[in-house]
Amino acid sequence: MSRALGPQPSMFHSSAAGGWLVLAACWTPIVGLWIVWVSAKVTAVLVSGRVMPFGADFAFAVAGWNTDAAWPGTPTLLVLSVLVVLVTAAATGLWFGWQCIAGRRLQPGDPVAALADNPGLAVLQPGAASEKAVSLRRSLHGTAPGELPSEDIGLVLGDVLLPGDRSGPTLFTSWEDTVVAFMAPRSGKTTTQSIPHVLSAPGAVIATSNKADLWSAIAAVRAERTDGRTWLFDPQHITYQPQTWWWNPLAGLSTVEEAHRLAGHFVLTVDDGQKKDLWGPAAQDLLCALFLAAATSRRSLHHVAQWLDEPAVPTPIELLQEAGFQLMASSLKGTQNGASRPATGSTRPPAPPPKPCATKKSSPGSPHTTTFPCSTRTPSPVPATRSICCPNRCRPPRR
Repeated sequence: MSRALGPQPSMFHSSAAGGWLVLAACWTPIVGLWIVWVSAKVTAVLVSGRVMPFGADFAFAVAGWNTDAAWPGTPTLLVLSVLVVLVTAAATGLWFGWQCIAGRRLQPGDPVAALADNPGLAVLQPGAASEKAVSLRRSLHGTAPGELPSEDIGLVLGDVLLPGDRSGPTLFTSWEDTVVAFMAPRSGKTTTQSIPHVLSAPGAVIATSNKADLWSAIAAVRAERTDGRTWLFDPQHITYQPQTWWWNPLAGLSTVEEAHRLAGHFVLTVDDGQKKDLWGPAAQDLLCALFLAAATSRRSLHHVAQWLDEPAVPTPIELLQEAGFQLMASSLKGTQNGASRPATGSTRPPAPPPKPCATKKSSPGSPHTTTFPCSTRTPSPVPATRSICCPNRCRPPRR
């Protein structure tokens, strides 16, 4: 049966006080009597005296202060002196021994207690990490794991912190592991993690940072150690270095799948389980078509930005047709036609202003009137009321 990892309960908890009292009551007299017997035995050896064997008779003789029977021929004063020396030496030894044990013992609430006896750290120790490094790198085949330098074993995580402020073995991660470090601001992330890992890497390294401190610390040292070139990609000019090379994301893009995958990096949507996402896929499809049109015609993202500013420009459609992507060109054309319509609630043209309708009374003094609709039809009598005129017809309101 396995036990849970972590700090163990204290052996001096209040619930264990009764057991300790029972043990103390049972063993304290026996240990004290044994120390007296040892003192008498040492004294008897020094003065050629005798001592009774350790047992009940010796205990009764000491309890009755019958020293002549307990250690005949041995001075009692000398026995007491040796007893004081032995008790002092034993107390001193127990004190220092307890201090050593207490410093190594797992204390409740100790944050490093779980690491001191964690079997999961076995694969990160130098022996196991060296064997894994040899199996992962072909250039190390045939090398004894114990002869590997630390930079070939893996990334150094640090030394295990043991109770009592002691340091344990150094832990390594292999080159196929992922390390996530949660560290507070100004806690040395670049100094303790990024810079050592980049400088100790045996091969090519890609390092990213939003500040210039990482580049300024590793660029010259890395180039000197590897005799290679350091490539700086700094489009925002954080390091104030001149741009020496350019990267075109559309270079080498030739299929719809590649364009769609690249477009996915430019579209960010917020998932909502209650609503269906329509704008994210539509935006990705639009960028996919524009990326493919620019890539097949050896254009760049600057042209894609211009096409997005002019939704009705036919250039990307023509480029897709010339490259043989007829379905993609047709889809892009439909998207542009939909974007060119006015963004209103209806596509019908606005109605002309209403024309007034003529009314006249049926006869003098009659309460009824005759309404002439806005058409050439023969008028029909209706009950007298106020007329409401519409663009193409006139009708009375409902009663």
